[in-house]
Amino acid sequence: MLQQTTTLWSIVKNHLFEFLTFAFFWLSPIHGLILFILLAAGVDTFMGRKAARLKAINEGKEPRLEVTSKKTRIGFTSKVATYIGLLILTLFLDKMMLNDLLLYFIPTFPIHFVISKGLGLIFLAIEFDSIDEKYFLISGKRLKDTIKRKISAIKVTILGAKKFKNELKED
Repeated sequence: MLQQTTTLWSIVKNHLFEFLTFAFFWLSPIHGLILFILLAAGVDTFMGRKAARLKAINEGKEPRLEVTSKKTRIGFTSKVATYIGLLILTLFLDKMMLNDLLLYFIPTFPIHFVISKGLGLIFLAIEFDSIDEKYFLISGKRLKDTIKRKISAIKVTILGAKKFKNELKED
């Protein structure tokens, strides 16, 4: 019995490794998107928990009863599974026909698997908008406005440094 179990386990282990290797290389065109979507969904979940906690406190409810890890796990898992599942399905369609069809009509098109990558960018935009909404609930400020202010401050700093550098060259 032990010999049969050990043999079965080694077969499963070998085939599982082969399957995971195949899946890793087959999904290689969208690895980056998958990582960014996972990161964005994680940040969104973290911000959502924080916003729900603040809402519960403001309503006089117990935050530990309102914000549970089970709700968080179910929400995060279903969101990520939906996003990744749709991305994989789109990549499958892209690899089988859409990419070839696009390259047939536009042979010099620079981006391969553009449908899958476009869908991934839509998912990232949805997540960013959700993060912005929760950031607003927490801080009362829009994340987009905060980012714009930071970028303009960096731009002013860079332009000031260039001006200072040009003044030093003139002296």
